[in-house]
Amino acid sequence: MKMKATIILVLFIGIANLCNGQSAEDYYKEGRTHAESKNFLKAILSYTLAISKNPYEWHYYQSRSYAYFVTKDDTNALKDINMALKLNLNIDCLLIRSQILIEMRNYKDAIEDLNDIIDYFPED
Repeated sequence: MKMKATIILVLFIGIANLCNGQSAEDYYKEGRTHAESKNFLKAILSYTLAISKNPYEWHYYQSRSYAYFVTKDDTNALKDINMALKLNLNIDCLLIRSQILIEMRNYKDAIEDLNDIIDYFPED
């Protein structure tokens, strides 16, 4: 119950912040600062606000995915990393997705991602 109250409070603060005119990039930087401080709920909120301002930037989804992953919300982490990959196929997102899939015990798909890394990014 305490977690729900915290999430509702964070969302309320976030909605209030929508009116202050920050750019998507400002919210993204704010989210990174929160993540570096290990305050992942605030990071998720800031990344969500960045996405609401610019839903086409894959970095925002990747960062929020990682914050969800750290907070053990694998379902939302997977949803966000899939969106990031839809916007930009890259090695970092594939690595994150393979970690999420391993955590979810979906080893078959994790192996597919790791094989894709070898196939598409052999230099890395």
